Amino acid sequence: MAPERKGWLLYSPGLDRRDEDEDLSPYAFRLWFPGAIEKQFQKFYRYGAVRVIRPVLAGFLLGFMAFGISDFWGMPNSREQFWWIRYGVICPLYALALYLSFQPKWYRRLPEIVALVFLIGGLGVVSIGWIAQSDESSYKSYAQGLVFIILGVQLCRVTFWKATVVGWAVTLAYLLTTTMWQLPTYGIPTKGEIAGSLFFLSFINIAGMVMGYSSELSSRIDFIHRRALVYERRKSERLLKNVLPQEIAYQLKRNPEAIAQEYDDVSILFADIVGFTQLSERLSPSELVGMLDEVFSQFDRLVEEQGLEKIKTIGDCYMVAGGVPKPKVDHAIEMVRLGVRMLRCVERFSQEYDYDLNLRIGIHSGSVVAGVIGRRKYLYDLWGDTVNTASRMESHGTPGRIQITCVTHELVRSAYDCESMG
Repeated sequence: MAPERKGWLLYSPGLDRRDEDEDLSPYAFRLWFPGAIEKQFQKFYRYGAVRVIRPVLAGFLLGFMAFGISDFWGMPNSREQFWWIRYGVICPLYALALYLSFQPKWYRRLPEIVALVFLIGGLGVVSIGWIAQSDESSYKSYAQGLVFIILGVQLCRVTFWKATVVGWAVTLAYLLTTTMWQLPTYGIPTKGEIAGSLFFLSFINIAGMVMGYSSELSSRIDFIHRRALVYERRKSERLLKNVLPQEIAYQLKRNPEAIAQEYDDVSILFADIVGFTQLSERLSPSELVGMLDEVFSQFDRLVEEQGLEKIKTIGDCYMVAGGVPKPKVDHAIEMVRLGVRMLRCVERFSQEYDYDLNLRIGIHSGSVVAGVIGRRKYLYDLWGDTVNTASRMESHGTPGRIQITCVTHELVRSAYDCESMG
């Protein structure tokens, strides 16, 4: 199975499992998520913003370069001074930000870099008020260039609050320039013109804030939907892995056809609880199921520790295989070791809860056919004489003992002392 796309970063190892199915919708409208989820969103948002940032930066870089040509006619007296700001500071900064947008190691800081570049670009436009002369044709209209800065930083999907700060900072800089320098020095623009420009820029800021808020809100809702989708998919995968071996589950997802494989060297174990029928007569249904669940859950833990594969349970019978679907050299030895641990487990359980329980265990080694058939209620199962023989070893065995065949004995006699049954 292909790994989860790292680009989306919808999950991280440190995320609390209890938060996976939490309803995050109310937080989206507040533009923040609790704890580690907000960090995840910021990563998700930055990776998605890169594709928007690049064309916007490229457009502004070309725009600043092109407007330098218009300075030739609009600012004939002070164009050379402003060209130093435009081509010596602003354009190189936009070019640098554009370059960094192609460097993955800078993705984490890219929104802050973009916000800073737009702030400097806005202050550069404001600086016209300090440099330009009142008789130049572009003198009164330069404030209109701030519109592009205010909307551009919101368009770049910089987080809402950062973009908002940049927009109002540029507007404040314009206010200070007009009231502290232009009006006292040249008497123009007039107070009415300043008020009109401020009203216009304030309106643009509000429009930009609405645009930025809507953009980030849309991204947060998209993040919630993607996260919920991944969570549901992982939950279904966990359920599938509880029914099927992991390798078979992956294979079935890729190709939902009947799966059948032959294995020449495996071991099969059957374990049956002795006295279960008598016990079921004096226990309530809930107590009986609870007892079976606890015993079989302990068996599941032992099977996982031994690197074996639980196949199924049939009533009070428990079936395990070694060497499928992954080949295992010491499958017989591990299977006998599992049987010993299962006997000890049932013995401890009986003493702790005062139940008269015991196990019959049978093991045989040989070849089997393993696979998944059907389209509903998937079950990974084994077929062949090896399975039948292992079942007979269990049903004809002795309670509290492990009965194995001659084939299995040959595989384990170097590790275990065995007694012949004749």
